[in-house]
Amino acid sequence: MAVSLAQIVIVLGILAVREPPVSPVLVITAVVIAEIMFAGFAFATAGFSTSPEHAQYTTMPIFMVTLGVAIWWTITGADDLLWLKRLLPGGGLMELAVLAWNGGDLSVVPVLLAPTLVWAALAVVAGMRLFRWEPRH
Repeated sequence: MAVSLAQIVIVLGILAVREPPVSPVLVITAVVIAEIMFAGFAFATAGFSTSPEHAQYTTMPIFMVTLGVAIWWTITGADDLLWLKRLLPGGGLMELAVLAWNGGDLSVVPVLLAPTLVWAALAVVAGMRLFRWEPRH
């Protein structure tokens, strides 16, 4: 998580030099929610992965769906199936990040935060239920 946050800070810092975000607080909010969601899903999938090497493959479907939705939103924008894009993992998050960076109608922030927070909460609950801690002796 620390490595991920460091990479995000570097990339967003470089982008901010060229064009700073309209709402840095919303950018930070989107990043924190994304980190919580991905950490929760990582713990959840680690619970049924047979080894550390397999953990990256069991997490891959969730990552690919989230990335796919973000790419879909980037390519098509808000023109079609907006409700579906917002409900899928990463859709509301992507739109929130774009809104935070470029500005726009802030009245949609609650609409974007609702499904995003639900996905993050589901990930955390799944992580708490599925993760198995095996202390080493």
